[in-house]
Amino acid sequence: MATTEEVLDKLTASCARLREEGGSRLPSERALAKDCHASRSTVRRALGVLAEQGVVTIKRGRNGGAYLSQPTDAGAAVDEHLFAVWSTGHGKITRSFSKMTGIPQSLSEQGLDVGIRVLSLGLNLPRESVASDLDLGEGEPAICLARLRFAGGEPLSLERMYLSLSRFPHLLEEGLRGATSMYVLFQERYGLSVASVEEEIEITTAGPEVAQLLTIRAGSPLVKLRRRAFDRDGRLVESSRDLFRGDRTRLTVRTHDPGPHQATSRPDVGIRPWLRDAPPP
Repeated sequence: MATTEEVLDKLTASCARLREEGGSRLPSERALAKDCHASRSTVRRALGVLAEQGVVTIKRGRNGGAYLSQPTDAGAAVDEHLFAVWSTGHGKITRSFSKMTGIPQSLSEQGLDVGIRVLSLGLNLPRESVASDLDLGEGEPAICLARLRFAGGEPLSLERMYLSLSRFPHLLEEGLRGATSMYVLFQERYGLSVASVEEEIEITTAGPEVAQLLTIRAGSPLVKLRRRAFDRDGRLVESSRDLFRGDRTRLTVRTHDPGPHQATSRPDVGIRPWLRDAPPP
């Protein structure tokens, strides 16, 4: 049986051909499963990845199915998508950085058990770069939330989120109350919506404490994600640092050629995993 990665590659090529032919609707899951020599659940996961990347739109109901997503205008190049795929031993999970969907919601939508362990929530004197992000005065503390995220029962990432105490004055006394998505908490408790996010990716290594939390060896490579989220007025909401296990993760750059009559699109950058049972190339 074909793997999700193999089916994803085949469906990506099929979508490109369908677009060239002027079509819009992909065959049914049953037909795709037969053509790809895969189970319907594998096809469904691959279609979910394509939907997350904005390649297809999944419609439900009588005329439901997978349809090619339409560009915002006739002369637009293919959208640029930054996305991550993690392997957790229970299949691959995709998270698009082009959408405002948080990681817990993204994982849940793909049928994976999501777990979060709050390690600490309190005041902390952040490093200079974080203090600058939050526009803090010298010696001014920030709210620091440290959480360990699980997917399919396995440690996935370690998150440290910094927030301005003046902007979230009651967060420490009220606590999270079981909230898994901070963006949902911001909206429901403070009426604050995250409108844009900047994320920077770099490679680092795990110290002893981080390695123990992520169940890896000290010195193992990590993918570090620096995230800054802004509200609709352009004011900073959070400054965060996420550390993802890097032992089966790699960066992938894809460049789309929209054809001779359109401008060349920018690269499609993503994070791709190394399979658990296969070494990196």
